[in-house]
Amino acid sequence: MDSFADLSQFLRSHRLRTAPEQTGVSTGAGARTAPCLLPAELARAAGLDADRYTDIEDGRAGRVSLSVLDALASALHLDTDDRAELFRLGASPGTSRLRGLGHLTRAVPMLP
Repeated sequence: MDSFADLSQFLRSHRLRTAPEQTGVSTGAGARTAPCLLPAELARAAGLDADRYTDIEDGRAGRVSLSVLDALASALHLDTDDRAELFRLGASPGTSRLRGLGHLTRAVPMLP
């Protein structure tokens, strides 16, 4: 699998396991058929355009910025390990592991 497909699978998997209530997304007063977070709801929770998020999840987005990855990690309430995996998968091709580690250490909050 290529890195875009891996990122796509990771995001879809976590979105499908996330209930809307976990992200504070208002689902409206109508009957809801999906127990999971919908793509547009995740996009809204992360402050992204719904089409941009759909392109990312479908593997059509190309490079994804660190700020977008951080927003998605926060919206999904990812733990430290999952956050690290998201940043690893979202690293642009050609990014060295050492350089990627620098991005990761900046993305993970420092512990006292």
